[in-house]
Parts: sequence; C-alpha cells; structure tokens
Amino acid sequence: MSLNTIKVTDYNWQIILNPNAQEHKGLEHWTEIATKLDANHIRYELHEANGSHSGMETAQKLCQEGHRHLMVIGGDGTINEVVNGIFTSGIDTHEVFLAVIPHGRGNDWARTHHYPKDYLDTVDGFLKGSFTAHDVGLTKVFQGKNQIEQRYFININSFGFSAEVIYETIYTKPKFLNISVYLLGVFLALFKHKPLPVVISSENFQYEGKPFLFAVANCKYHGDGMKQAPDASFDDGLFDVVILPQVGILTVLFKIKHIFTGEHIHKIKGVEYLRTNKLSINAEPPILGEMEGELLSPGRYEIEMLPLAFNTLTFN
Repeated sequence: MSLNTIKVTDYNWQIILNPNAQEHKGLEHWTEIATKLDANHIRYELHEANGSHSGMETAQKLCQEGHRHLMVIGGDGTINEVVNGIFTSGIDTHEVFLAVIPHGRGNDWARTHHYPKDYLDTVDGFLKGSFTAHDVGLTKVFQGKNQIEQRYFININSFGFSAEVIYETIYTKPKFLNISVYLLGVFLALFKHKPLPVVISSENFQYEGKPFLFAVANCKYHGDGMKQAPDASFDDGLFDVVILPQVGILTVLFKIKHIFTGEHIHKIKGVEYLRTNKLSINAEPPILGEMEGELLSPGRYEIEMLPLAFNTLTFN
C-alpha cells in the first residue's frame, strides 16, 4: 500500500498528550482539540504523559501492546520522547505512523513539515496531509570504552554554545524582573562560553578546530525558528553538519538574524556545511551537547543515520 493513500481517518489513534505544553495549557486546550477530532471523524484514545520521560514510557508501552498509530500533542521535546519510546520498544519501527498536533514553544520539527501554526488548523489539515517515510538519527555517548547513553532524534543535535544556553536555562533562575529564563540563558552563555578544541570525523571529512557551535541536522529548524540547516532533508539518508567558527560576541549579536533566515552559511565567514550518514565527535574536555532542550551526557559522541526508519504525517 502506498503511503500517499493512507488517511488519518483509516485508523484509531493513540494520542499522547503533554499537559504541561504551552505553559501548562495542554489539558486546557484538549476540549477544543477533541471537538475538532470528533468533527473530522478521527478516532482516538487519550493518554496523558505527565512527568519526566513519561512520553517515552507511554509510547514504548503502546507499541509493545500492538499499537502502531500514535499522535502527539506537545512540543519538540514531547515528540522526541515519543520517538525514543517507539525506537526502544523492540518493534519493527517501519510499521509505525506518527501524527503531531504541535503545541509547544518552538515547534521546530513541525516547521520543516509545514504544519499549520494554529493547533486547531492542524487537526482540520489532517484530512489533507499525507504520510512519508522519515530518517532518524541515533546518538550514542561513550566514556572511555563504555557506552553510557543513547538517544534517537528526528530533528537536530546541537553542540557548543547552543548546548550551553540549555545548561544555563536549566540551572539558572532569574532573580530580578520578569525576564525569560531562555533569554537569560543566552545572555549568560554569551559571556561564559569558551569554544573548545573538537575533532569531528566521518568517512567523508575530518574537522579540527574550536567552533562556536555546530549542529548535526536531520531537519532544517532549531531554537525556535532558526534555520540552522537550511538545506537539510528528512528523507535523504544524510545528516547536514553545520559548523559555525569561533566568533566574537558582537558578531553573534549582529549576525544572529542570518541564522533565522538560513543565510549564515554564506554571510558568516568560515561556516562549514558538510554531509554524512555517520560521524564521531571527540573533545577533551568533553563538549556539551543537547537534543530538543535536554542535555546529553558528556563524553565522546557517535552519531549514525537510520534511513527511512518510520512514517510521519507531513504537509510538504
């Protein structure tokens, strides 16, 4: 059966809802979403993912129970948790179909797939969307010879400055005014960040230097709309590796707009844009890495591509 012929209305969907999404408005908006689903004759069962990693645990359990049609209501972090649940469940992931009702702050993965900005418009749009096979990345973390962690991702892994922003966001609380924790994290990271020497190796290339930040991308967007990997494709079997060189604070402040438009690869001197399906990242001391707002354990990173590993709803 062709993926293009599969319709959302053909199946009973297991909905995984993050009630803390949109500043704890997930449950508040559920009644509206349910009304839209019913109006569009979309069958479903609801499961709340309330707590750390509960999205992953819920998806894993549902897959092991035989379900193959999952729908996520939440942001990039919740989507990433569900993907990890799918890929650690022990099933054939090619049988899985994932639809998303974007309900987070950034919704960066949904931007790549041209999901409507309004979550209710997304539900209406389900009748027009189509399914497509999607690449998945696997990141393994090693300390010495021991693998200590592995995480799957469908969007972007980011290292260096962007990971330090996440670190500051997690461990810093504003003590004055009503300043955004994330913006405070950006401000603090700008003045604390010291680029570290890193070696990025693959069969295609080897990079050695002190990058300001770099990303291993499966899709285009990251950090609330920054077009960090403007040419990335989710179904070509390759990562786009974007490396920004060591730059000063003023360069960051005056040229960050180019990252939002994707023009940084031409307008910031020294940017490298590479492609590969497998790479390793070595730094001493270890460089910080993050995946959808969650820090990776420090160590040596091995990242590999799982091409066309499961199916997602797209509006492309």
